[in-house]
Amino acid sequence: METRTNDRIAPLALRSSLSRQVGTFNLTRLRSRLESVSPLVLLLWAIGAVAALLASCERIVIAPGMELYLAPFFYFLVYRWFGFRWGVLAAFVFSLPSLMWWGHWFTIGLSVGNVVFLGLLRNRIQSLALKTFVYYLTVGALASYLFLTLHYDAPGIVIQVSMLRKLLTDVMLAALADAVTLALARNWRTGKLQLRRFIYLQEVLPASVLFVAMLGGLAVLLSGVRDFPAAFESEQRHVYHEIAIQALRGNLQPGPTPIYWPLHDNGSEVAVSTSLDALREPEVLSRLGCDFLDRDRADGGANDRNTFAYWLRACIAQNDTSNGVDYAFLYPTSSIYQGLFANLLEKFRLPAMAVGLLILLVISLQRLLRSSLDVWTDVVSNFANPDLKRPKGFTFAEFRIPIGQFVEENNRHASLLAERQRLVTEVRDLQKNINLQLLTEIAFDPRRGLLVYQRINLEGPTAPSRMRVHPNDLNSLEAREGDENIYVEFRDADDPDTWYLLIAREGRGNYWMTGCLFEMRQHKLGRETQMQQARLMELGGMASALSHELKQPLFTISLSAENAEFILEDEDSPRVAKAKVKLDQIAEQVKRARSIIDRISRYARVDSAREEVVDLEDTVNSAAGFMRPLLVQKNVRLQVALSSTCWMIMSKV
Repeated sequence: METRTNDRIAPLALRSSLSRQVGTFNLTRLRSRLESVSPLVLLLWAIGAVAALLASCERIVIAPGMELYLAPFFYFLVYRWFGFRWGVLAAFVFSLPSLMWWGHWFTIGLSVGNVVFLGLLRNRIQSLALKTFVYYLTVGALASYLFLTLHYDAPGIVIQVSMLRKLLTDVMLAALADAVTLALARNWRTGKLQLRRFIYLQEVLPASVLFVAMLGGLAVLLSGVRDFPAAFESEQRHVYHEIAIQALRGNLQPGPTPIYWPLHDNGSEVAVSTSLDALREPEVLSRLGCDFLDRDRADGGANDRNTFAYWLRACIAQNDTSNGVDYAFLYPTSSIYQGLFANLLEKFRLPAMAVGLLILLVISLQRLLRSSLDVWTDVVSNFANPDLKRPKGFTFAEFRIPIGQFVEENNRHASLLAERQRLVTEVRDLQKNINLQLLTEIAFDPRRGLLVYQRINLEGPTAPSRMRVHPNDLNSLEAREGDENIYVEFRDADDPDTWYLLIAREGRGNYWMTGCLFEMRQHKLGRETQMQQARLMELGGMASALSHELKQPLFTISLSAENAEFILEDEDSPRVAKAKVKLDQIAEQVKRARSIIDRISRYARVDSAREEVVDLEDTVNSAAGFMRPLLVQKNVRLQVALSSTCWMIMSKV
């Protein structure tokens, strides 16, 4: 089932490929293209087309059956410059003159088939010469063999020479067209021809080698056919002498009825008669394989004396006298013509082998070149991949050197990219943590208090930005005017609580080429720390004041409890004993409260270097007044005697 499906798909694919190339002539598109081309260019192209057609009408005859014409060169150029459809049309038009020379359409069909073959292989083989060579070794060879055999009943030696001549001439002209189109390209917009700025080595190599090979082979072939006329006349004289010798020996007894004598050299027969009219009889011509006599056929028209078909069907009649008897003899030229072609192929055997080796060399070099280009393409396609290795496939030394350099530079570039990515990641972390900005083209305008800069974006173009500097920090930037490198802290006027650090390099005046700007988080932390310390100091002050205030009532409570114990010291009643226990508990709790207050005072105490003046007289009087109730209870009289001198001391607060 799969094979049948593929069998159906293959013709459809071929038909689709041809339809895409042939398409239809869009008159609207053609008119638009012609309107874009200047009239002078159109006139030059028209003159060139007429000149090409006239040149295609020229028929270069080197020897009978060895003819050259330039039509392939021109329709190859049209195919290259104007595309497939115009190439097919040009092949048909430029090959039309062959209809006058040979009287058949086969050469026209062979030329059109050549262009179609070029179009089918357009994506596989670039060289016109190489594609034409493949065409005449395959499709063209088979078609030529069938046509020459069926239409002319040509012998094998003639078919071989005809196919060889067609192969050499068309491939050489294709190689010449390759060379011209490699040097000149048609501008599709203006229609003008212009020199190419670069050429493809894969096309230059087969075009140049095939042109030299085909030119050499054609030169050998032409040197072999150069002596065709003289050799042809020599063979005629040889037949004439052989017939004359046989007539002198009496081996030939001519009469009104033709007699036949075999020729020993070429294996054909000769008809001898005393009447030339008897030799013109159809049965005589048919036996000798002739259709007409050479002298009875006028020059010109299809299949004239310059074609091999003429000499395959012609016979030559000559008159002679032997032993007083006049006679005429008739012999075919086909055997003579085939003998000359056989000698020509014998001479061409070694050159043909050399041409074949050159073709194989071209194909091998092209494959090796394509392999080297594939290796190069594979290396380039892996650009920026880390640890790129040198390819192991075959490459020319000219490719291996740049490939090695490319691999080294690629690995270095890949390491740089990795390092750059690491730096980008770190910069992004810094941007996230400290609001880092990379700057360029930094300028400070002191009059307006503006800092203008271009902010570098790691993933896009730079963005213009500006910031108003706090008025109290303008002096910091103004003082750095003219410094090449600066390091300045300032605040944003719109956000005074935010501090920034600007680092700039390559400065001139109030302009710096590069730099960075980031938010100083340390200032905020410092302010928070200071505020916390201030709160602690305030709390310490409050604790100190509170402890001082609490100590006074606690002291009074403790003193009152002690006084109560003194009063109840001489009483022994149970109620007094119980009261003494409560007074002891009060004294113990007061002592505990004092301990707590002392610890709080020590923790919250803030060392201070401030000193105050203390009046000792006031201090003594205060202490005496504080103790007076207890002393009165104990019947103790306290008398404070102070001198008239005022005693003052310095005490830390």
